[in-house]
Amino acid sequence: MLDIKPGKRNLPNPDPHGKQPSHKQHAGHDKHSGHSPAMFKRRFFICLALTLPVLYFAPSFQEWFNYQAIQFPGANWVTPILSTVIYFYGGLVFLKGAYHEIRSKIGMMTLVALAITVAFVYSVAVSLGLEGNSFYWELATLDQQEIVLNVSPFVVEEWRSLTVQKQSPDSE
Repeated sequence: MLDIKPGKRNLPNPDPHGKQPSHKQHAGHDKHSGHSPAMFKRRFFICLALTLPVLYFAPSFQEWFNYQAIQFPGANWVTPILSTVIYFYGGLVFLKGAYHEIRSKIGMMTLVALAITVAFVYSVAVSLGLEGNSFYWELATLDQQEIVLNVSPFVVEEWRSLTVQKQSPDSE
């Protein structure tokens, strides 16, 4: 439906039924709502601590650095279990963010959530018998400038972003 007004360009009305929220309604909405630098800092350090054994038990790391990880009954499940904690605990903010973005405007949270979910689901499938190599260590460690399959560096980036935002005099 065209919004026809004399002297104005006739463009389609983006909200012909008046159901979309106005800018005033979005004024209080902040993509960082409910996030605090302390929360991201805590998540980062917990995920970092969990990442170290994931790296230690990763077959790729054992091959590259020519060592054999300690073996004990259930050692093959250490990496999948710790990576599950990293995925849900460290990645929850991105999964929630993606949920909200998908309902409005897709952004970085959706990209991160998609990437970590693909890496996680595929790796679990490999752990359960699918032929291939898991991506657990990549899920936990890839740098934020690399392909987006990471949790910890994104938590740090959000933490830094929130810290800078809270320190900015314009953020009030």
